[in-house]
Amino acid sequence: MNQEIINIVVAVTSIAGVILAIYSILLNKRRDKTVIEIIPQAYMGRMINSTAGKYGSLLAHNDFNPNAEYFAFTVINKSFFPVIINELGFELKGKGKMIVPIPIEESGTGFPSELSAKSSKVFFTLSKLLIIMAKEREVGRVYVKTACDEVFYGRSLALRKLKKYAKQL
Repeated sequence: MNQEIINIVVAVTSIAGVILAIYSILLNKRRDKTVIEIIPQAYMGRMINSTAGKYGSLLAHNDFNPNAEYFAFTVINKSFFPVIINELGFELKGKGKMIVPIPIEESGTGFPSELSAKSSKVFFTLSKLLIIMAKEREVGRVYVKTACDEVFYGRSLALRKLKKYAKQL
């Protein structure tokens, strides 16, 4: 009787150990994976944070202002480690890619740009250049390319409205 109870406890403990080991392996694989989100956004203007006393940018991912000077791309690093961004551009309909002209970070720097773990950066480019690009070629999704040649894509309503506006011209 005691031996049967011991065998059952050992079996349950062994199964629990195997389940925890598999869970740990899956969790470690997830931690080692690069995850980046990119959101094309319409630049709506400058604003001041009254509590911090700092200027910032007012961005909208669901609207597009054709008179705005800039168009913004928010790149979010959801990974547990820093990532270096080398390129920002558009995927073209059919085949090919096209780099966004003169992307500038809020701090005034360009590429390559390092994103710390669990952080984001906003890159700006001239709205008129993007409208010309979208008018001349059929642009699709926005992409970001890392130093390890990994590519991540993003879309938004603001980007769709920019493309629609460019076709009307």
